[in-house]
Amino acid sequence: MTGVLTDGQVETGSDAPQDAAETIVAAASEAMLITDGESRSGFLNDAICRLIGSDRRRLGFVRLIALVNGMIQRTTSDRSFRSHIELLGNDRQSAHASVLRMRGVTPRSFSITSQPIDPQGRRQLWIVREDRQLSRQAMDCRSCAGEARSIHDALLARTRALSEARDLADASRVVAEQASRAKSEFMAHLSHELRTPLNAVLGFSEVISRELLGPSAVPAYVDYARSIHQSGTTLLGLIDDILDLSQVETGRVTVRLRPMDLAQLVNGLELDEDLRPGVRLATDLPQGRIVIPGDPDILARAVLHLVEVSANVAPAGSTVTIRAFDTGTHAGIEVIDAGSVMSAVEIENALAAFGDTDSQIARSGRGRGVGLSLADALIRLHGGRLVIAPRGNGGMVTRVLLPRG
Repeated sequence: MTGVLTDGQVETGSDAPQDAAETIVAAASEAMLITDGESRSGFLNDAICRLIGSDRRRLGFVRLIALVNGMIQRTTSDRSFRSHIELLGNDRQSAHASVLRMRGVTPRSFSITSQPIDPQGRRQLWIVREDRQLSRQAMDCRSCAGEARSIHDALLARTRALSEARDLADASRVVAEQASRAKSEFMAHLSHELRTPLNAVLGFSEVISRELLGPSAVPAYVDYARSIHQSGTTLLGLIDDILDLSQVETGRVTVRLRPMDLAQLVNGLELDEDLRPGVRLATDLPQGRIVIPGDPDILARAVLHLVEVSANVAPAGSTVTIRAFDTGTHAGIEVIDAGSVMSAVEIENALAAFGDTDSQIARSGRGRGVGLSLADALIRLHGGRLVIAPRGNGGMVTRVLLPRG
């Protein structure tokens, strides 16, 4: 039989030649198809076309896969047909058989066999027979089960979909975490590499600006050197922020909790009165103590970043206020400024690691930069959170909420 099926071409009435195996299958009354692993296609006879409701005699690889997937999705919980497909993938030179029970308004049951029609098993002949008695019994059972069965199937499908979605979400989360960790490690390495040449820029520009090797013949060069040094200092601060944020993101920062007083922490901040010319710094502290567990050094760094961020956007002549508060249910620190009002999207972007606001203020060089995301990361290490909201009379309130115990 194999020798007959694999012999040469037989001409048909169509333009395309048809081989002997396809000619025999086309004339058969049983539902048959031939799958060709070489050309990744399938040939169907009229009987199987009627059985599966197809109007095409030839199917490409994509449509074959869609057909198989569609059949698998409509099967009951048995794995007979799935095992058939798996066995065929490992052993194409042997015959395999399975039973396929398909759900639907009219349940149907099929017996399926596949066998090679060439010695290498590149082409497979499939024979599909419907077991009408089993199909009839299944239909009777379905009509008896009625709505209960429909609900059961729907819940089963829903559970399977949720399980698959959860698995996909878990896999996506792992990939995202790996990508985030790789990005943070790259940024940490890049920041470290940038510091070496930048230290040379700062050192030599300071030598020129202070005329340590003698007076300059051109006074403008001294001003240029001061500008270079100032810009380099700003850049070094940004690099340090990125390095700190990378260390937090990769879990290299350890928090050592101990009782601390928020008012004392604010009083102990090393605030630079010349943080930005024309911007005043003020504190608003309660009379009593606000004692919560925390790491004073790390929290102080977070608050200093928030103060610097607010000073960068505050207009000249305004005040940035640092306030400690205790509502009974929450304790924390607020930094209040009169700068630009951020939208919800800008707040979300600014809090994202290495994010920034997409505003003209940010692009002008006075934006909120990575300071917010770094402060947020340091606060989250304490189990706290950063809440940013616009003030009623303009500006923003950046609130650090910390757990009380």
